[in-house]
Amino acid sequence: MAYIVETVLDGFNFYTMITLNFSKRSLWFDLFRNLSKKIKVESSGGKKLSGKISFFVSNAIYGVFLGYCSCLWFTHIQWSFFARYGLRELQIYVQFFFKLLTNEILNMFLVRYKRLNSLLKTHLSYRRRLKNISKTIPLKLVRQTVTHMIFLRTTQEMFNDLFGWPLLLIVAYTTVQFLNAILFMFSDVPFSPSETFILLGGRFATITVVTVRMILLCDDVSREARKIFLQVYQIRWLFEDASPKQRKELYELTEVVGENLPEFTAAGFFHIGRSNLLSVLETSASFLMVVLQFSIGQNKDKGQ
Repeated sequence: MAYIVETVLDGFNFYTMITLNFSKRSLWFDLFRNLSKKIKVESSGGKKLSGKISFFVSNAIYGVFLGYCSCLWFTHIQWSFFARYGLRELQIYVQFFFKLLTNEILNMFLVRYKRLNSLLKTHLSYRRRLKNISKTIPLKLVRQTVTHMIFLRTTQEMFNDLFGWPLLLIVAYTTVQFLNAILFMFSDVPFSPSETFILLGGRFATITVVTVRMILLCDDVSREARKIFLQVYQIRWLFEDASPKQRKELYELTEVVGENLPEFTAAGFFHIGRSNLLSVLETSASFLMVVLQFSIGQNKDKGQ
């Protein structure tokens, strides 16, 4: 377990600090340039302030937890804790900071897809109230939606190129740390039950919760994009009095929307979504059964 943790952490930090900063610098600029182009997104200073507060509060909580753990370990193994685990704690914090950054970028995607979905909903509800849903096809609105969807899909592919390997390593590290926490509960540790609970709970919160939030954000973006596709599909079926030319264009635009739905992947190995959480739980359950079997076997040997 220790070798896997070190390998994943070293691979993550090498990729984020060396590969992203040197070989993919231009892609970074392209990504943030695209994300800076707003789709008439309504925002307020309060929301921006709330995002900043959340970011700083997350770092503050992490700092408090790290300080407590350092003091706790220091009382038991003195300065050897910093010699053995100092660099690892720094690497873990770099990953934590990177996950916060990733969540902010995913939020930017989510806001843009929500805005597109809201525009379509508002237009359709307005036309229903006027009872003229079949008078004129909103081809201009659909064309604009398609343009934005292609633009966002292109930007999302940049995100996959930049964050694919980090996402894979983050999911792998979170899974291993979850298994490590299970192993920690069955190990002989020099801590009281309350101290063990705080150590495991704090590590779970600072590592697992942020990762789960990141996975859920990827899934939320994909779901919001599918809602847009359903809205456009609904427009396609609502306008029965369209001319053959208009209907053909509407069909083509609908297909283009369906072909440009976002897909977040972990370096192309698997899609990021809610199913990943079930996979982690399945792996943890299997690991827990193995640990329990070894623990029961050891207790029987001691009894004999």
